[in-house]
Amino acid sequence: DLLKYKEAVDFRLDEESWKDLKVGDILEFWEDFSGWDKWHSERSRQVQVKLVEIFRASSFSDLIDGLPKSFSKWQKKEEIIEDLRKWWTPEREQQMGVLGFFVQVI
Repeated sequence: DLLKYKEAVDFRLDEESWKDLKVGDILEFWEDFSGWDKWHSERSRQVQVKLVEIFRASSFSDLIDGLPKSFSKWQKKEEIIEDLRKWWTPEREQQMGVLGFFVQVI
C-alpha cells in the first residue's frame, strides 16, 4: 500500500528504538512483498520515506480512533487491528503503548 498510495501510517509498539525519531526524518523501508521477511531479499526494493507526523496512544484502537479521517481511506479499523495482532499481542500493546508514523514516499 505504501508504494501504491505513496503514503501510509506505519504502526509499531512504543519501543526504546523509536525514541529518537522526529518529524522530518528520512526513513528507509525495504519492500519485501511478503510482509513477513525480516531482511530484504533479491526481490526487495528500497523505499525512502519522510516522517511527517508521529501519533502515540495506549492502544492501537485508540490510536486509530485518533487519526484524522483521511487516514482511514484504505482499510477499516478492524482489519488493521487484525493485521497488527499477527505481530503483537494485546498484552504487549497495553504494556508498552503504541506509535503510528505517518510517512510519505520521497
